[in-house]
Amino acid sequence: MMTISAKDVAALRARTGAGMGDCKKALEETGGDIEKAIDHLRTKGIAKAEKRAGRTAAEGHIVTWVSDDATLAVMIELNSETDFVARNDEFVAVATLVARHIAEDTSLVGTAEITADHALLARHWHHHKAMTLGEVVKQTAAKTGENVTLRRVARFTTGGAMGFYRHFNGKIAVLVELGGVSGAAGATLANSVAEHIAAGVPVVPLAVRKEDVPADVVARERAIYAEQAKAS
Repeated sequence: MMTISAKDVAALRARTGAGMGDCKKALEETGGDIEKAIDHLRTKGIAKAEKRAGRTAAEGHIVTWVSDDATLAVMIELNSETDFVARNDEFVAVATLVARHIAEDTSLVGTAEITADHALLARHWHHHKAMTLGEVVKQTAAKTGENVTLRRVARFTTGGAMGFYRHFNGKIAVLVELGGVSGAAGATLANSVAEHIAAGVPVVPLAVRKEDVPADVVARERAIYAEQAKAS
């Protein structure tokens, strides 16, 4: 592999706004030709996307996906700067593809907060092996003209049944796992429980059973109600 100078990397970054790592990789893949590297970054949708990274991505869309046998469930949150972009059909389509990508990535078990250097972003895009998940996110930023970030993902498997509820606007979603049941009947019950939990937003459930509520939470709430009783 040829040696890429820091000067060339800096020059490419100045012309494209892409990250140093992306610039170095583009130069390596194009034999050090800056013009070809620029085209490479544009093809990947990376050029200019980095310059949006400082802007706040406060809106977005949540996508949930559950396998036909209800044993695998995924939830992802893809953020944008404006609700206008978050509701765009193309943005929603990308978010849906990201959810299916996460479903295929067996390296994830549980939940993950996605930082800029998270390992999941370097994984090959399931739908197109020539790209990574991170490059797909940057490409979406380039297309929308907004800072786009993959904020959180979740992937769970179960021997019971997984269910979900996602509000029509993509702002509220819930995954539920039930033990002791499976198949269509289990999935239907899990979906119903998920919808019930979603109805309680913004109050986030602390536990499923009374005995699972953390002791410090119980003590704090008891003290508050005791003081209220004294005051009355």
